[in-house]
Amino acid sequence: MSLLAAVVESSPSEYYFQLSSSGGGDVSTSPAKVVSTPLAQGALVLEAADSQTCAIYGSAQGVAAAANAVLTLGCASSQASVTISNAASKDTLSVGRTGISGINITSASTSGGVMQINGDSAVGTETIQFGPNTNALNALQVGPALAVSLANSPYTSQVVVPQLANGTGTIPGASGVVLSNPATAGLYLISASCSSLDGPSVASQISTIAMWNGATWKTGGVIEVPNAAGTVSFSPAPGTAATINFFNASGGNLVNMSFIKFPLFNGLISGMP
Repeated sequence: MSLLAAVVESSPSEYYFQLSSSGGGDVSTSPAKVVSTPLAQGALVLEAADSQTCAIYGSAQGVAAAANAVLTLGCASSQASVTISNAASKDTLSVGRTGISGINITSASTSGGVMQINGDSAVGTETIQFGPNTNALNALQVGPALAVSLANSPYTSQVVVPQLANGTGTIPGASGVVLSNPATAGLYLISASCSSLDGPSVASQISTIAMWNGATWKTGGVIEVPNAAGTVSFSPAPGTAATINFFNASGGNLVNMSFIKFPLFNGLISGMP
């Protein structure tokens, strides 16, 4: 597009430009209106002559409120669809009409504060999806309400296979069982389970939460007293922490015992010692 004509109206605050294609194309039948303001800190306003045509406009600001400049993209006859603002010491980008749908991105008001990405609606049932392309939009989904889900989440895509103790389910007194390690690093619920109603065995169904970094277990264990005769425990292997061990010191044999490693979080956790 090239500038075809510029006419200054009797009011010096309004300028009209008519645009035309340099190749002889259609001339705009609804010229844009460019409006300045008499305020020293006033915002430039760009509107369309047709109220149904999308426009770009900014609200005029005085000197005292110069830090609260707002730029809005939307239709003059509708609510704003995109707003860029630095009011209230925050830089805010809002996409979507308020109360309908959209995303509000807000920076922190202070250094080291928390930046926010919010669903900009009072309905509360929308979802925000993050993904690499149109074939995987829900790699990360936030919503509806307070729900958060990940693609290939352990809650939906992994099957837990119990490990039968010693291949038989029996753990003699004063002996232990080494649990097999998971294939991937992550945070796991380690739990003992008994498939019968045997008293001492049922009482030995303990659990712990442990972090596996792919080589060692980076958490402590747990010890409980299932009866008056002794204890049962989960613990990383002494000296190496290369495995999780279950030890039966309850004073009797445990039967029909198995173990599960349920993934709570896949991957490494930054800062885990």
